[in-house]
Amino acid sequence: VGPYIEGFFYALWYNTAVAEKLGLNIREEEMTADDFVYYAQKVDEYNRTAAEPISTFVDFKHSGSFSRLAYNLFLSGNLSEPDKALRQILNTFESLGRAHCLLYNNPESGWQDAARLLMDDKALFMIDPTWRYNLIQKDYPQLLPKLRLAQLPGFQKQRYYAGGFMPVWAVMKNSPNRDAGIRLMQFWSRPEIAEKWVRYTKNPTGLAGNLYDPEYNGDPFGAYQRRLSAGREIRPDVFALKKGDSPVQKIMGHLYPLLSGKQTAEEAYKTVTGNSP
Repeated sequence: VGPYIEGFFYALWYNTAVAEKLGLNIREEEMTADDFVYYAQKVDEYNRTAAEPISTFVDFKHSGSFSRLAYNLFLSGNLSEPDKALRQILNTFESLGRAHCLLYNNPESGWQDAARLLMDDKALFMIDPTWRYNLIQKDYPQLLPKLRLAQLPGFQKQRYYAGGFMPVWAVMKNSPNRDAGIRLMQFWSRPEIAEKWVRYTKNPTGLAGNLYDPEYNGDPFGAYQRRLSAGREIRPDVFALKKGDSPVQKIMGHLYPLLSGKQTAEEAYKTVTGNSP
């Protein structure tokens, strides 16, 4: 298996032009769930008189946006009281649903549709891992100056943050060029390659670099990963968990009904736990 050169963190991308239009100063570090709901409420308030409504979130097929949001909220709560944390998450999603946070929500929409909504200033937030930077840079470079990254919200000061590292190349056991492949993996594992990876992709790497930070005094995307790396323990991506690994998996099927106003937090909590809140 090759080097763990590719890494990612969860991120709350936001459109600075939309935030400015709404008069919002987005809290980029240690954002609370209450902050997050407040932003959604301000968008809803704006939409009551706006000729062109704005969606709090831009979502797209297979994005996993709200599963990632729920998981980060869970990690920020009291893990010794999982039912209490689940209740808090459900309440947060119900509040977001009351603020009509999903407009332009076509279940079949793709990443390109999401990018166009952000380009047209029709959405405030996108929840997506940091590796999305590479696709934006390639396909929508004019969008990048509008975007900044904030930490996903939590219920209290966050000790954990979700992300991960993965090998993106491997040498097959029976490869006719096995030794050359191994030398290539060794080449990719050099500190200077790790540092270039960080500079070019704005993603963390699982490889050790030299003694200096390649993103020192860098742009906001590099600054984001520096902030996350300081004093936090990485937990695996929610989609890397096996069934039953985390209590938060029990509420995933209730997130969209809460956001669309088709279910209440009380109903979802009772279904998940069998208890009244």
